Amino acid sequence: MTAILQAYRQAYAGLPRRVWLLAGVMLVSRCGTMFLPFLSIYLTTESGYTPTQAGGVLAVYGVGSVVGTYAGGWLSHRFGPVRVIVVSLLLGAPGFVAIPLCSSLTMLVAALLYLSVVREASRPAINAAMSDFCPPEEHTRAFALNRLALNLGMSVGSGVSGVLATVGYGVMFGFNALVALLAAGLMLAAFGFAAARRGEQDAEATQAAATPWADGVFLAFLALQMLAALVFFQLIGALPMYWRSECGIQEWGIGVLFAVNTLLIVLLEMVVADLLRGVP
Repeated sequence: MTAILQAYRQAYAGLPRRVWLLAGVMLVSRCGTMFLPFLSIYLTTESGYTPTQAGGVLAVYGVGSVVGTYAGGWLSHRFGPVRVIVVSLLLGAPGFVAIPLCSSLTMLVAALLYLSVVREASRPAINAAMSDFCPPEEHTRAFALNRLALNLGMSVGSGVSGVLATVGYGVMFGFNALVALLAAGLMLAAFGFAAARRGEQDAEATQAAATPWADGVFLAFLALQMLAALVFFQLIGALPMYWRSECGIQEWGIGVLFAVNTLLIVLLEMVVADLLRGVP
């Protein structure tokens, strides 16, 4: 345990205060965004849809995520990442509330499409803000801290969402909405609503950089990532349905299983990364 603590202390010591503040906000935010693993269960057990229909609805969320991520990157460049994060959190809250109120598949698809676009717009904004808040030589450690915060938030959010889903899905979605509003308030308290400005050197480097579409190695890496994601996201969509229908595990138990997964990441990731240092 001492070696683990030492690895984490070395990994994050000396990072700027704003990096820590942003990571803290992201931890809170992620505590309220673990509804996706339970969405397929909600659709099949509470709303009466077939697993095929549930998969289609989750695919709609994926399409909205692509649109939201691209839009979030463009908006962050134009208006500043801090503003995009705040607006994304604020606009996401009504989307959570709307889901259990939808009385038809069309309404549900529309609500999830809206939620996915506004929520996923924050992803590139978070990365851009992390880059803005620390010098280039600290980017790796800053992104590692942000990943730690997200996984820790997922651990808490999975457990809490599982318990709340057992009580009632309306309660779970309402909790997600409240956490989104809380995270937006914390973001405003920490950073205000001003656009974060990139340094002149970063801006010049961005202008001078070649387009990623001309980088064959990078594109090959993205292709491999997409193949991995085709498998990984089945853990979020199909696996909870299997646990619920085939194994008889209740929502609170499913929340515990997801929490254990992310807690293992929190405990072991930096240790593994330290062991692999210097390996190509």
